[in-house]
Amino acid sequence: MSLKSVKAWLITDGKAGDEQQCIGILQALGLKYRKIHVKPRWFYSLFMPHGPIDAKDNPGISSSLIAPPFPDIAIASGRRSVAYLKKIKTVSKGRCFTVFLKNPRTGCNAADFIWVPEHDGLRGENILVTLTSPNLLTASTLKNASQTSMFSQIDYPRVAVLLGGESSLYTYTRNDSSALADALLDLANSGAGLMVTPSRRTSALLYKTVENTVKAAGGFFWGGTGKNPLTDMLSAADHIIVTADSVNMVGEAVSTGKPVHIFYPSKRFNVLNLFKFKPHKIEYFLVRLTNLGVIRPLEKKLESWSYEPINATPVIAAEIEKRYMAYQDKISGEN
Repeated sequence: MSLKSVKAWLITDGKAGDEQQCIGILQALGLKYRKIHVKPRWFYSLFMPHGPIDAKDNPGISSSLIAPPFPDIAIASGRRSVAYLKKIKTVSKGRCFTVFLKNPRTGCNAADFIWVPEHDGLRGENILVTLTSPNLLTASTLKNASQTSMFSQIDYPRVAVLLGGESSLYTYTRNDSSALADALLDLANSGAGLMVTPSRRTSALLYKTVENTVKAAGGFFWGGTGKNPLTDMLSAADHIIVTADSVNMVGEAVSTGKPVHIFYPSKRFNVLNLFKFKPHKIEYFLVRLTNLGVIRPLEKKLESWSYEPINATPVIAAEIEKRYMAYQDKISGEN
């Protein structure tokens, strides 16, 4: 059985992080897909991921997002997509193989196959666990980017900087923003070429502080116009600096095999953390990578080290393909 004729749907509520993980898997599978952004009204959103889909999206209604012909594979991510994925399973009479990326918060029966990161506690027979998350990066995309690099004029050593922002664990004080900017200025003064991309979570203070420093030092700071040059930056970089607040950004960085330096901002005070007996999921993730010798804290001088690139995308895609084939054999035998 080949995947060439397989039809796929991608279901999210439009969040970039969720969508990119799904696209990374679909591309690794070599599948063409229909993209569906679910937008349940606020009343229905209150009950998600457990509640029903929005009534306007029920099959048979002209406004429905869910209409035949149904896909062979549906891949979803994000809490608002859980009920939609389960509805697709039902209305396709079980013929659609459903995949959910990350913890659906409704248990193992949310999909035929579920991927979760290692720092998540969900486990089961239909669940695959990996240390890092799926992404859009592959060895070939990084190689192709290096051949047409937009950063050929940046000085060596080239340093890619991935800026995050506020999270449940970390916050950025004025001192944190200044400390990161000062560290980058020191690197630039030592001869390093800086390439920086912020994220949607980057605060105005952190954004402007780093932007002013990098531009004054002759580096590149992506201002949000056009396509994010992240792939080109990672391909061109000799070193990568990532802020500690993002599992996805760190995961993308370590898929390159290049030295990844972590900047740790201040921890956010939360009284609930006083009663937790397990480390926060981001802390767990960073400690695991540190113990594996993959990442190190950002210091005043750039250090070099090597490790085998970590990319979960092909691993997850291969497992989905294997389980999809087995599922098709099963339902064919039942008919």
